[in-house]
Amino acid sequence: MNSQTNVIINEVSHLVNDFNSLRPVLEKQISEQIKDINSNALSKIYVVGSGDSYFAGLVVKSVFDLIPDLTCEVINTFTLINYIEIPIQQEEKSKILVIAVSSSGNSPRMIQGLEKLRENKVKSLILTANPEAKALGIANYCLKVQLLDKSKSPGIRTFQVSLLGLILLASKLGLERNAENRKLKIIYNSLPNVSKFIDSNFDKIKSFSFALASEIVPFSTLIYLGSGPNYGIAKYSAAKLIETTATLTIGQDVEEWWHVERFLKPFDMPILMFVPDGPSLKRALEIREAALELGRSVYLLTMASDSSDENNDLDEMSFLNLKGELPEELTVFVYYIFSCFISDYTARAKGSTFFEKSHE
Repeated sequence: MNSQTNVIINEVSHLVNDFNSLRPVLEKQISEQIKDINSNALSKIYVVGSGDSYFAGLVVKSVFDLIPDLTCEVINTFTLINYIEIPIQQEEKSKILVIAVSSSGNSPRMIQGLEKLRENKVKSLILTANPEAKALGIANYCLKVQLLDKSKSPGIRTFQVSLLGLILLASKLGLERNAENRKLKIIYNSLPNVSKFIDSNFDKIKSFSFALASEIVPFSTLIYLGSGPNYGIAKYSAAKLIETTATLTIGQDVEEWWHVERFLKPFDMPILMFVPDGPSLKRALEIREAALELGRSVYLLTMASDSSDENNDLDEMSFLNLKGELPEELTVFVYYIFSCFISDYTARAKGSTFFEKSHE
């Protein structure tokens, strides 16, 4: 067993406290800048990041998409630098906000992208967990926090910062345009329940994750699936298992798996599906049945009501009966914890070293 992997458990143990302490900090910073950002003038938002930051953008796009007359596009830093055309007219530039997400705030490509925006007079905002980030001196606006007692590990606490900052920002920008936006009000008003939900279900999440991980350790490949906001969580989860164990892991959309990855060998490779109660549940159950017929090992992690008829045929490794309810857009805070525990258990079982670059 590799003692290094205890770092993951330590990082996860900070999540509830981080959420409770950083939410008011981020909310205050947003409130102080939102008038100047001028949400009503915006028609286009880019969320830019690489790695975990890019995945966080994919997760929260569904919240930005709830803002009428506002288009959100999630891109990586290379795309920002090389493929995004800046409008010539200043009037059109004023309708754009680029939200840069970077835990360190020092990524060379992110800095290059922000400098491109500054030179072209396009507004940018940096979301970072580094209060001394270089990007803070380039972007027009900033959301910055500091994580205390931070361990060197795959991005876990920093990922929650990115999720929380983006969801708060999307909610506040949308409600600034229309205070009666029903879906955004539900998401925003439900945020205080997230940490309570995690805290009350923490032991069950951990034990379930370890039990599930013990089933998948013997395999050399794995697929995570999710739809809507949890598509980004599937991508993030795959990245964590790659970083911690060098296991070939794919993160994909539930529907897209059926079109391409169902043909992958070995046919018994495990599939982990993140599917809360919502639009994707019915289709996910259909995909699960089809995958089982193909010989796949399928684990469908749903937090849907246990009274739902659709859940009657799910076994104990498929259905999670957790206490409390969250909007689908906020279940991401719970699901990504599963992937952290799964990565921890798998890394310890395989004696893996984080971020292995070779086998020399």
